[in-house]
Amino acid sequence: MRSLRRFSFRLQPVLKLREKREEEALTALARAQSEFYRQLEEMERISSLMEESLEAAPRGTLSPEELFHLAVWRQHLDSARETREEEVARARERLAACRERAEAARREKLVLERLREKQLRAHLREEARAAQKELDEKGIQAVWRRKGGFPG
Repeated sequence: MRSLRRFSFRLQPVLKLREKREEEALTALARAQSEFYRQLEEMERISSLMEESLEAAPRGTLSPEELFHLAVWRQHLDSARETREEEVARARERLAACRERAEAARREKLVLERLREKQLRAHLREEARAAQKELDEKGIQAVWRRKGGFPG
């Protein structure tokens, strides 16, 4: 019986490259997500400080100097919060872009994986057909030998 030939996917190097691109895209996505959450936490921290400064004022009478310092502090926090909101928006955009790249990389890899699976199934069908043909031929030869004559 003849030996079966091994399945070889000619686009395997391309598939490996696409797998690597997907891994890189997922790593970039994780970094972007981490950065987004870090920026969001910082914005929430600044907002919390702003709320504390607003709650502290009515507790008692503040001197003009304390009111001035409180006003400067609030102005600083307000400016910092605006800056952080911009950073959060940019981080959100980077996160969305990374998510799109990761999804595109996954789709590209899946296309080749499906092609490989399709070619593997075709290869297995061909191998099964060839093996069945070989068995059929051996069976016919055995029948002819038993009958005492083999043509050819």
